[in-house]
Amino acid sequence: MIKVSSKRPRRLFRSISVIGVLFLLGVGGTVLATRRQDQPTASAAYLRSVQAFVAKSGEQPDSHDKYKTVAQLDAQGKEEIKSRASFPKLVRGDPKIKEVALTIDDGPYPGFVERLLKILKDADVKATFFDVGRKADQYPELIKMEAADGHEIANHTYSHLTLPSMPRPNLDPELRYGAEALQKAGNLPKLPDIFRPRGGAYDAAVVKAAEANQFTLALWNDNPGDASGKLLAADIERIILRDLSPGAIILIHEGVEETMKALPHTLQVIKERGYKFVTCSEMAARPGCIKVGGPNTWKTGDHGH
Repeated sequence: MIKVSSKRPRRLFRSISVIGVLFLLGVGGTVLATRRQDQPTASAAYLRSVQAFVAKSGEQPDSHDKYKTVAQLDAQGKEEIKSRASFPKLVRGDPKIKEVALTIDDGPYPGFVERLLKILKDADVKATFFDVGRKADQYPELIKMEAADGHEIANHTYSHLTLPSMPRPNLDPELRYGAEALQKAGNLPKLPDIFRPRGGAYDAAVVKAAEANQFTLALWNDNPGDASGKLLAADIERIILRDLSPGAIILIHEGVEETMKALPHTLQVIKERGYKFVTCSEMAARPGCIKVGGPNTWKTGDHGH
């Protein structure tokens, strides 16, 4: 555990129907049409509970209509501090060091991972991939490729559902199965111990489940909003660079064609500005990283230190 104190291309991956979700999550013990015949990481009983939740809520695992902006995360963090309910979490790196973490959510997506890895290799940048457990079960070879290139594999839950909306008994297995799927797919030496909730949505119960599993919750403070599928490459680059600052955690998403177009030049400019890229684990290990509260807590006091 890391010690801490306390859209897609013009909607290429549009929201799928509840029936489609049930197919993806599995019926009768079959989960996702995979490239291999391995059993899913999650237990059959857990998968049935997820199916029941999806059927009742109508939530769609592959939809990305809901995610918190930096301002919303900031407001939530400040409210937590005000109410003395701050949760230990990584919200940014040391604001005195010109380091940034590039984080890539929601994969792995065939056809995108391969291109991303080439872009990152050409730029000599190591990123943190927040991958979804059930997709790791489906495409283990892509997780292996990410790990082989020296990138950090981090946990984006197993089912990619909004955690505070899920039944409380689901929270622990949702986090644990996500980590186990990634470890299995990538042949990783240990469970990924950094995780990110879908859309940045968390509450006290989610944090309790994370702490029980010794996972560190990681957010972001530079979000171009590429998951909306409404921005052009130039807009994505402009927003990332506009919000760039020491300790920035940049959030982008797989499966977004305009992000792929924006990334090579964006990475070049960030490096030209004197920034070094690090993984979330490396950032969290810095003594001056911001660990609680909202993305801009360091501006208003020393609550994160």
